[in-house]
Amino acid sequence: MIGNPPYVKLQNFRKVLPQVAEFLREARTVEGASLYQSAQEGNFDVFLPFIEKGIGLLNEHGRMGFIAPSLWLLNEYGAALRSFIHEGQYLDRWIDFKSFQVFEEATTYTALQFFTRSRNPSVRFALAPDGALSTDWRDAAWHVPYAELSTGDDTWVFLPENERRLVRRLSHECLRLDDPLVTTQIFQGLITSADHIYHLKRLRAGLYESRANRGNARQIEIEDAIMRPLISGTEADRYAELETDLYLLFPYESNERGMSLLSAIELSREFPLAWDYLRQHEQELRDREGGSFDDEQWYRFGRNQNIDKQNLPKLAVAQTVQHLEVSCDLQGEFCLNNVRVNGILCEDQDNLLFLMGILNSPVPDWIFRRSSAPKSGGFFEANKQFIAPLPIPHAPIADKRWVGTQALELTALHGRFRQLIWDIEHRLEVCDTEKRSEDWLLPGVGSIEDWKRRAPEMGARLRTQWAKEKRSRQLSEELASLQMRLSSPTQLRPHLTNGELSVESNGVVLIDHVFVSADEGAFLLAQWKVSLWKLAAGAVPIASRVVDLLRNVKISGNTVLKAQVVEMTEQASTVRNRIDTVEQELNDRIAELYHLTPDERALIATV
Repeated sequence: MIGNPPYVKLQNFRKVLPQVAEFLREARTVEGASLYQSAQEGNFDVFLPFIEKGIGLLNEHGRMGFIAPSLWLLNEYGAALRSFIHEGQYLDRWIDFKSFQVFEEATTYTALQFFTRSRNPSVRFALAPDGALSTDWRDAAWHVPYAELSTGDDTWVFLPENERRLVRRLSHECLRLDDPLVTTQIFQGLITSADHIYHLKRLRAGLYESRANRGNARQIEIEDAIMRPLISGTEADRYAELETDLYLLFPYESNERGMSLLSAIELSREFPLAWDYLRQHEQELRDREGGSFDDEQWYRFGRNQNIDKQNLPKLAVAQTVQHLEVSCDLQGEFCLNNVRVNGILCEDQDNLLFLMGILNSPVPDWIFRRSSAPKSGGFFEANKQFIAPLPIPHAPIADKRWVGTQALELTALHGRFRQLIWDIEHRLEVCDTEKRSEDWLLPGVGSIEDWKRRAPEMGARLRTQWAKEKRSRQLSEELASLQMRLSSPTQLRPHLTNGELSVESNGVVLIDHVFVSADEGAFLLAQWKVSLWKLAAGAVPIASRVVDLLRNVKISGNTVLKAQVVEMTEQASTVRNRIDTVEQELNDRIAELYHLTPDERALIATV
């Protein structure tokens, strides 16, 4: 059997075929067991019972191949199917496309999944993150024995044998992040069920911008004492000194019972401006979730769990990321926004800072990117499910404090670096932008006129068309060549030597023969440094993105501005070098805490 089952979440399927949805959930065998085990877990997807039914239709020699969502290996709703598959060892082969989009009309994360009715000793798997497949099914390194796969709620992660061996060792020797000896809680941010009303932009003391009226901005006065700074994933950067202009209207107070909703009388007396604002949106707040909030406490948040955690010292973990990004709110000043950022609590500051250094280091990030749910664009989901199992090494108190001290220094350094970048870009904003041609940056591409001169015998119209096609082909080849040299995470470093701009990585020149005048050289070099710093750290740069960044240059006749940009960029370079030094020292110490061998360190360094 070969097929493509429907991908439909239960709540959507119920709207169209409620009787079938009920049958999948309630049907029983003659012995009284559930007819479809895979339909018993939460908000299941319809493709799960399709897989289960298909396996049931096979005879002892039968085979079935489906292209279906891959996330049932990881998500909670896939636990029952994992147990069913494990019991019969039905899954034979697995080709995972990761975040590559097979279907143009929909965003979904799929794998080719091959099942047999006869038992298989292991799952043979291959990865095709770019859509291309090349594998040797006989290579035992890419076979995962069923004995290594959990029969409980744990996820299934298919990794080559050397990676599985390292993950097993760390899981055995380390504590999980959610172990009570490591953290006291991992929690989700606040859910208001009406963010457009409760979330406001702070303009100045007592003045905020609201977009509660159909997205239209309006300024309103609200008492600052009822407002709390709110952090989303975009602010919870790695080692960020947290800051935000987004604020949360917070109608709660801290007392001996934890956090309690202020009464209408208290709100109207102590915060009349805030109360008036809420009253303007009373009907909409009452109507939330089908009228579930139509009572005396209509202004409360949609969910009240974790409200009492917001004013505690905590780590903030950005949710949708290419790499783990963890920052620290040492004073408990900030609230966390919904699922966009998660919080981590520890018993004391030493453990909090230690964890910030550990979670921002290569080892947990390497495991996270192999065990988390993929998203398009090379992103992953850092929710509780995927960060809770991360291994945390045992460490003496002296090592914990040293790691924490380094993490604090990195927070200050990153803060200084981000401020310098802001100051530089603030100046560049007033400059004109000049988009230079690709052949200025990649001389091998040539201009249209260069190519036209190579075919003097052609007619004018035909020669122009030919030149455009040849130049386009040459540009594609140049970008492909550059992309091959950018095939691993790297730090790109621009240089200016004798009027020639160039970019290198690890001693290999990637771009050169870009000649500039003495007047513009230092200013352009500063711009290139800032542009390349902003590329995602640890990710493989995209050649076309690099080219576009470097050929969009700022021009200005303001010599003072240009001198300031050059000087600030030199300061930022000094800070950046210090960051690299401290991070390397920290990562080396953390590698020792994980007892990594040289081979394991090399493995961790891979994409």
